[in-house]
Amino acid sequence: MLDTLHAIQLSASEPDQVIYLARCQERDVKRTITQLTSRYEDGFQVALVAARDEVEDLHQVRIDALVTEDFPLDARLAAIVGAAREAMLNAARHSRSETIKVHSQICGESLVVTIRDDGVGFDLSLVNARGGFGLSASLIQRVQKVGGTVDIASSIGSGTEVVIRLPSVAEV
Repeated sequence: MLDTLHAIQLSASEPDQVIYLARCQERDVKRTITQLTSRYEDGFQVALVAARDEVEDLHQVRIDALVTEDFPLDARLAAIVGAAREAMLNAARHSRSETIKVHSQICGESLVVTIRDDGVGFDLSLVNARGGFGLSASLIQRVQKVGGTVDIASSIGSGTEVVIRLPSVAEV
């Protein structure tokens, strides 16, 4: 924390850098609180937030995350975290959105993770026609292998929404 405060002082003439450093410190404090209050040493909540932090740092884009439930991290949930990370990376790389939103909640007996941006969007039919290897291999197939589904909605100028569903979370 002291290093970050020192870096903020040195960056006083660069407002964007100061905001980024303050955001990093805020995330670190929140992540520490989440780790301390989680019932699980390796939990879904901490893993999803860590993936968010990694993508934010890589692309210096703001990603607001609301993760309401926590579970012990198993192979199924690790696949969901990986797919959500890929969706966040895609949004950070391509959407030109200032803020990406991630929301995780339980709907019935399913875990639903939604990644949404208000960026440039894309024509999903063109991606599907070209094979969409990144979407298919990194995201959709990863979720399907663990019994989940992925729905992607996007249109030019309207942003993108990726909804990842994992049924039977009560069995986790």
